Formats: sequence, C-alpha cells, structure tokens
Amino acid sequence: MKSATEKLIILFVLGIGITSILFSRELLDFTLVPRFIGLALGLTVVFLFLYKKKYDYKFELTSLTFVYLAYTFLVCLSIVWSNTKSEAYFESSKQVLFFLCFITTLLSINQNENLFNKWITRVSYVLFLIILLVFSFQYILISNSDKEALYNVTGINGHKNLVSSFLFLNLFFLIRGAFNSKGVSRILFFILVFSSLIILVLLKTKAVWLGLLFTIAVFISLWLYTKITKKSLSSKGILIGITISICILNVFFLFILKPILHHSIQYSNDIKNPSSLQNQAVKLESERLILWDKTLEMIKVAPILGVGIGNWQINFPNATLTHLWRAEDLNYTFQRPHNDFLWILSETGLIGFNLFLVFLLLLLFYTLRLIQLNSHDFKKQKELLLRISFILGFYFISFFDFPKERIEHSIWINVMLGMLVFSIQKETTLPFNWKIRMNKIFFLTCGIFTLFLTYLGILRFKGEYYTRQLFNFKNANQKFEVLKCGDKILNRMYSIDPTTVPIQWYTGNAQAALGNYEKAKSDFIQSYALTPFNRNVLNDLASAYAMSGDIVMAKKYYEEAARISPRFDEPKLNLAALYIQEKNFRMAEIWLKSLFHDSERRTEYEKFIKLNGVN
Repeated sequence: MKSATEKLIILFVLGIGITSILFSRELLDFTLVPRFIGLALGLTVVFLFLYKKKYDYKFELTSLTFVYLAYTFLVCLSIVWSNTKSEAYFESSKQVLFFLCFITTLLSINQNENLFNKWITRVSYVLFLIILLVFSFQYILISNSDKEALYNVTGINGHKNLVSSFLFLNLFFLIRGAFNSKGVSRILFFILVFSSLIILVLLKTKAVWLGLLFTIAVFISLWLYTKITKKSLSSKGILIGITISICILNVFFLFILKPILHHSIQYSNDIKNPSSLQNQAVKLESERLILWDKTLEMIKVAPILGVGIGNWQINFPNATLTHLWRAEDLNYTFQRPHNDFLWILSETGLIGFNLFLVFLLLLLFYTLRLIQLNSHDFKKQKELLLRISFILGFYFISFFDFPKERIEHSIWINVMLGMLVFSIQKETTLPFNWKIRMNKIFFLTCGIFTLFLTYLGILRFKGEYYTRQLFNFKNANQKFEVLKCGDKILNRMYSIDPTTVPIQWYTGNAQAALGNYEKAKSDFIQSYALTPFNRNVLNDLASAYAMSGDIVMAKKYYEEAARISPRFDEPKLNLAALYIQEKNFRMAEIWLKSLFHDSERRTEYEKFIKLNGVN
C-alpha cells in the first residue's frame, strides 16, 4: 500500500511526464496548447489531492523564492499595459503554471527527497526511450541528413531545435541516474547518455552543442574554483558579486550588444559565397542578428516595464521589417526574437529582466557557497555542480534560441530549479526566511485556480482548432464559412493566429469580398487595435477608409504600412492610385519610384502618368 507521500510524488511526476508528450494534430501548433492544458490539469489533481489529504505544509519563502515570485507577479501585472490581451493572458498563465510547478517540486522533495529522485529518474528514462523511438523512425524516413531535411525530425517537441534542447534537459537526469546507480543499472544509464549524445550530434543544433560545451566548462571552472578557494562565500561577498554581475549584464545588453550586432551583420553581408545554399544560410544567420537588433530598438521605447508579456510579436514590426527579406518578400512572420533574455527584457522591461537575473545569480552564488561547505563530500559536490552547470547551460542555449516558449522545457527546467533551491535552503542561511503555512484551504484555492487555467487552455484550444478550419475555408474561397469560423474562434484567450494575424482580419476580408464594406471596416479597425504594426492590417484598413471616402485616414495608414515594410509594394501602389485620382501626378510618381517589384498595376500607372505629361 503506497503512502500519501508516495502518491503525491507519483501524481506530480507522472503528470509532468505525460504532459511532456501530449499533442493534437487538430491544432496549428500541435504541442503548445495541449501541454498547457495537461500541466494545468495535472497540477489541479495534485492540489486537490493535497486538499483531500489535509496536508499542512510550512513553505519557506526565502530570498530565492521571493525573487522568483516577484518576477512571476510582474509578468502577470504586465497584462495591464499589454496591447493584445489574449496573448498576455496566455503567456502570464504559462508563467504562473511554471512557478507552481517549481513550488510543487519543492513541496514534493521536502516530503521525501529520495522517493522524488527515484520517480523523476524513472520518468526521464521513459521519456528518453520515447524520444529515441520517435527520432529513429523519423530519421530513417528522411532521404538525407542535411540541415534542411533534419527539420522533418520533429520528435515529441515539434521542431528539431526544440528536440535538441529538450534532450539537453533530459540528459541531466540521465547523467544523475548513471552517477547514482550501481551495476547493470549504471551501465544502462551510461548507454542512454551515450545514445542521447549521438542524437544531439545527428540533429546538428549548434546552440545545443555550444550549450553542452558551456555546461562542461562551467562544471570544470566551478570545481577548480572550489578547490582553489577554500573559504566559503560570505553574505557580503555574495551581495557584491551579484551587484557587479547585474551591472555588467545590464551594460552588455543595453550598450555593448548593439555595436557587436551591427558589426556582425555587416560582416555577414560582406561574405560572398559561390553556393546559393551558403548564401541562404548566411542570410538566415544574419536574420537572427537583425531580429535582436530590432528587439533592442523596441526596448528603447519601453525600457522600464516593457511592452507587456506575450506582446513582443505585436510590437516588433514597429522597428520596421527592413533587411528581414523573408518577412518582406515572403510574408513570413516572427513570433519570438530567438533570444530568451532579449525576449524577457523587451516584454517585462528592466524590472522584470533584473528580477530574472537576480534569481539566477542568487542560485549561482549560493550554490558556490554550498559546494564549499561540502568540501569533504565529493558526491554532494558533484551533484550540486551538475545541477548548476546544466541550469546555466540551458540558459546559455536560451541566449540563441527560444525554449522559454515551450511547456515541456519550462516544466523540466523548473524541476531542476526546484531541486537546486531545495538543497540551498536546506543547508545554507539565506537573508530572510518567512514561513508560510499551506493548509487545505490554500491547496483548495490553488486547485480551483489551476482548474480555471485549464478552462482558459480549453478556450485557447477551441480558438486554434477553428482557426485551422478557417484557413482551409479561406484557401477554398468559402467566405461564408470563414465568417462562421470567425464567430466560433474569438474569445478572451484567442484573438490572433500563430502568425500574429488577427482573426478579424480574415473575417474583414471575407466581408469585403461579399460587398459588406462597413462590416469589413469594423473588423479591420478591431484588427488594428490588436496589431497596430501589422502591414497587411494597415494596408486593408487604409483601403476600407478609402472605400468610405476618408482619404486622409487612408493615406495615413498606407504610409504607415509602407514605413513598416519598405519592400511591401501594395500600400505604395494604393497611394499612387489615390494621388492619380487627385491628379497629383508628382506625388504618384514619387511613390511609384519607391516600388521594389514590377507589376501590371505599376506599368499601368506609369503609362497613365506619362500620358498626362509627367516625365
């Protein structure tokens, strides 16, 4: 008969394990929302179990957990100044769930650390076997192993880079299993570790390769530091270290990074490769740097509080799409800056960014102190070095990628964070330590709240499910069906599609095609309120104003669309048409000369202007 503690641990660990493999092919992003719902529902079960068993637990709110709580609170508060609320609701809900996952990890370990370690190792072992099976099947199916073909290897994470970063997290638990096992079990775990490294090599994700090297370098460096420096860090030394580190990191992100980016972008543009594939690879690498540069421009606009959680994708086009050739010529959209640190800085400002940094730095310095305090216990030192090295390695990967977005990545990094924070709080003295009583009322409240988040996840699921149908109807030119889907989609949790296009933009175009111009204009106005820097929304809103005779407003929005995307010719052609109607041929000619592409409309307008006496 299992004890209540073992049932609690099994419920939590199996819950996050199952959540990590949930998916639905009915959605555009087949893993994100199902795993959000899975995590919310799993935590609901855990909290209601704690309520039923009448657990009474005294939670330690230390400097570490307080800073993490403050960061989570700020993320939620940023909903207030976020432009597109549906994205802010979703992203802040994710952060709350991750924090609760972190807290539940602390609670579970506090009940029985050995039992928690046993079950977390078992689940990571099973997850790796599933990854190995899916990877092997998909890898065999691809015709070759070049980088483009490898993008067909989605694993259980939807994208090869996300597969690699999740394997990196899982590798931590496999290595712990190898170190803490004996006999045949140890051999088996080492085989799994070796297999995991082989898959990482085959997937060719450079950010994860660098992350592994960084992890090894951190492990060795910290180990040497503890050997050279026998005296443990004092509280004053930790405070000074954190202060200096914070200053250096702020100076780097705010002042040093931008010149480095400009130099790197220029270097990439100067490279001449005979191979078109090489040229494309250089362009894509340069594109990431340009995204970072434009994100830094965003940060200048709202440096203290940021643009609000989930709203990077809404605001970044305000820095223009210049030099982002896929966005301008292929109508490609970006949902994140491919750098989690810049992502946090742009959405939560310097306050949120520095809270996040303080949390990581507190972890680092207090882990160093703990390692020094256990100088005669090599096994414990090794475990602590392994934890902090992999955590820092993961955030090193986050500097070049976007694992923060994904549910399964954030679950497992928060489990790792919880494991490390528990050890620190257990064996070292932190600046303050408040005891917060968690009784049945507390757990019932948490259970009701996570059940509410489950409901919000279902609303998100519904929105994305019908959005996929809307795309099918749009492609089939079934306008009435598009309108029906639009009515089913819109809710507080879902107002824009994964490419940052408002649902009402689709319904607005359907209304315009049906001749319902006033309804179309209303939809475009509401679309503009959600995404004020989307070039397609601006162009169609301008056209709606032109149709209603408001030429001043039409010109305003056409010009804004042209500013945001200089290579987007549609608003320029529309402006030329307006000026031709006004017989202002000089202005029409100016806009025509600014076009980047040839078209029938351009030729027609140029001929008309020429016939009217403008050379």
